[in-house]
This record gives sequence, structure tokens and C-alpha cells, in this order.
Amino acid sequence: MNKTRRVGAGIEVHGSSRTLLPLAPIPLLVFALALPTACSSSNSTSGRGAGGTTALGGAAGAGGVAVSTAGSGGGSITPSGTSGGAPSASVGSGGSAGVPSSSGGAPVGSGSGGASGGANSGGASGAATGSLRDAGSSDGATGSGGCTRALLVQLRDSYFTAIAAHDPSRLPTASSIKFTENGKTTSVGDGFWKIAGAAKFKRSALDTVACDSVTEAVVTEGSTDIVLGVRIGVVAGKVTELETIVVRQGDYFSNPSALAASASDDWETVLAADQRPTSDVLQEIVEKYFKQFPGGACNFASDCKRLENGFSPGGCTAGLSCSTSTSPGSSSMTPRLYLYDLDAGIAVGFVLFAGAYTDFHMFKVRGGQVHGVHATLAKASSTGW
Repeated sequence: MNKTRRVGAGIEVHGSSRTLLPLAPIPLLVFALALPTACSSSNSTSGRGAGGTTALGGAAGAGGVAVSTAGSGGGSITPSGTSGGAPSASVGSGGSAGVPSSSGGAPVGSGSGGASGGANSGGASGAATGSLRDAGSSDGATGSGGCTRALLVQLRDSYFTAIAAHDPSRLPTASSIKFTENGKTTSVGDGFWKIAGAAKFKRSALDTVACDSVTEAVVTEGSTDIVLGVRIGVVAGKVTELETIVVRQGDYFSNPSALAASASDDWETVLAADQRPTSDVLQEIVEKYFKQFPGGACNFASDCKRLENGFSPGGCTAGLSCSTSTSPGSSSMTPRLYLYDLDAGIAVGFVLFAGAYTDFHMFKVRGGQVHGVHATLAKASSTGW
């Protein structure tokens, strides 16, 4: 199942990847030396701009969330009747409703001309008809279809609760959900789901336009801590895409404890307006990095920290450079999917790295400079998407 991303007035759909021969694990920064000839991926690009829409609706399952916008008249908010569910909201053409925010701001839903506030609110009124807006952010932390940061955080947390309980019913999923683990399509509840433990650390990028979240995490597997990456795609309040990268011994260099120790590096706080990058800036950073690798490391701040599955190969630009060339780099790759957390300044690019690893890179961008680059990757001959 493909998920569309809207780019300007057009729509692009990410497609399949050309399988390349696996390579032995080598730190990403030295791929330029290890690959003197081009090792390219022919994935089709699914760039995501600011025009995507995602509608919310439907009831929450156990432990899930539901948000709906329906009806005409005054808005209201009531707790969900489902076990562990988040509040649901109904918004009419003249009403407003608020739902709890996960990070400071108090979301406010408003209809056309609706007044500010609502249960649990306390911020300014939303501006879009029938939408849920977050007063803790200048753009409302809300996609044009009503997807909120609060919703994405709730579903992310429900996912980690579900895998620790080995119980898929705790995550509200669509009947058509696609689930992959290390590039292979499988059934929800299988694979790592059967043996996962509690999450000890997680850091997320929340894209409210695409209604996707991306999380790098440290999770227990038996008595061992491992690195886990997960993308959760949402439509109508339910999970439709679940892409996981489980990093085990022998997959790639890994240091879960170092990743967990990076919790003091602040990635997720909503940035001041003058520090936030636009989606165009974020996409330019990710595209140049991959397409001109190892010569695309541009606009990197001196304090930039680099981690690959928690392993530190050195500074962000160690072994890399910033080239002014527009020609592909020696190890050029085209990301198949971009996701942007515009409020926190995080760009994410998904790629089949060197044809051997299913991978996503997270870039922390503030004030026009890259202050952190984290990669999560594991052996795979395909991304599965």
C-alpha cells in the first residue's frame, strides 16, 4: 500500500526500490572511501510539501485515540469511552473544542468564526474551519486535515505500550494496515512484537501535514537493550502504515546506551518562530545530503552531534564535506520519503542506504543550521515500501 505525499499542486506516490547487493557494515561517514564508484538507489522520490491533507475520524480502540469533526452548531469535548483512549472532539461550524497537548501548547479546535477555548484549552482560537489547532505553536501544530501533535504522540505511545504488552489490540489500526520489519512485510503482532519489552528512551519527529511520526528508541529485547526505529502513518485517527527498523547484533554498529544518554540533547521542544526552518529548507538539507553524499554535509553547526544507532563515528562532518557541485556524489542516493516536524525543526529522510540498509536519518535544524544528525539502520535488501 502506497501513501501519497502532496508536493505543491501535484501528488507523488513513493514506490518500490531496486535491490542492490548488501555491503558489510561500515560507518556511514566512510562510505565515500569504501565505495569509489557510485552505488545508487533508484527509489522514486516522495517529497512532501506543505499541502498534504489528512482527515481524522472514527472511534478509538482500546488504548487508542479518536478525534472527529462533524455536525453543525456548538463544539464540545468529552472523554472517550474506550479504555485508555484520548479525548474525542466534535466541532461544528460555530463551535470550538480543545484536546490536551503533549508538549506545552493547549490545542484548540475551532469552527468557522468559533470562539477561543474549550475544555482543556487556554490558548488562542483556531483559524481553520472544523480543525484542531495547537496554541503552543505558530502554525497550530495541526495539519490541514486536523492531524495534531497530540494525536501523533498518543498513537506513538500506544504503539510502545502495545509491543511491550505483546498485544496489537492496544493500537488502533486500519484493516488495510501495512506493517514491515527490516524491509519485510509481516503481520501486526508478529516478529519483534512478540518479544519486545519496555521503551527506555524515545525521541520523535511529528509531521502533522503528512500525519506521520518517526521515532528513534531504545527498547529491551529479553535482557538486552536494542535500538528501534518506527514510522507510524495515520489516516482518520487509525494507523495505516507501520514501518519498523529493529537493530540487532551484527546488523550494524550500535550503542543503545549512548543513544539513551542523548536524552539531554533537546530535539523536541517547539522552536521560536524565528528559529524554525521551512519545509523547503528541510527538504533541501536532506536531498543534498543524500544525493551528493559524501559531499552534501552543508550548513552543519560546529556543535552538531552525529549518532548511527547510537554509535558515534565522530563529528557530523568527519569524513564528509560540503560540495558546491550539483552532480551526484560518489555514493548518491535518493530518499523515497521526506517527513518534516516544522515546529521542532526536524527533517527525516528514508532511504535504502548503499543498497544494503533500510535507513532513516533525522536532522535537527535550528536557525538555518544542522545541530544533530541521527541515523537508524539495519541490514535489508529492500525497504519494503
